[in-house]
Amino acid sequence: MSTVTGIWKLQRTGQTRATPRTWPLRDRLALAAGLAAPFLAALALVSFRTSLSHTNAALILVVAVVAVAALGSRTAGAVGALSAAAWYARGAAAI
Repeated sequence: MSTVTGIWKLQRTGQTRATPRTWPLRDRLALAAGLAAPFLAALALVSFRTSLSHTNAALILVVAVVAVAALGSRTAGAVGALSAAAWYARGAAAI
């Protein structure tokens, strides 16, 4: 059994690494959740705007981002964080 793995094995055997044309379904769903989860959390927080502090609203958005990042990829977590930051800034500007 060979201990050579990864790109070195491909180079040694003369094969090229195949690049995927599309992302797997799980990653695409995680990216969609990264965009949608912070939006839905911010939308749910609109009714509590007067009684909820900014800190608590930010923590609720952080929970949404952590959930997306835990279930998806790093890219989905980053997209979720950017989405949460945008919706938090939008909500803070509205108050």
